[in-house]
Amino acid sequence: MDILKQRYDRKWLITESHVRGLSELPKLINSTANDLRGFLLNFSRHLEALRVLSRPVKHWDDLLVGIIRAKLDTKTLEQWDLSITVNTEVSIKQLTEFLESRAGSLESFESQT
Repeated sequence: MDILKQRYDRKWLITESHVRGLSELPKLINSTANDLRGFLLNFSRHLEALRVLSRPVKHWDDLLVGIIRAKLDTKTLEQWDLSITVNTEVSIKQLTEFLESRAGSLESFESQT
């Protein structure tokens, strides 16, 4: 068991893989509900894996919000910016809740066309 742990229990490599996964999330061009939901699912998977690895992700809101904002399409980013007030600190929870809400809204519009 010790030999297996030495070979495969490399938390820093696993951590690096998930951090890279976050930074390499694809940029959204014209977001559909499915695009946003897929993006959020991938983001959440990496974030949860980092939590399980006991990484201090609860202190990374500014970094995570910046990563996600850089990946959003123009229309979604515009809607997000309109939804927050000036000089408000934003959290990753607020942003992901907004994106879930936007995906739901897009879903209802997409089903009508």
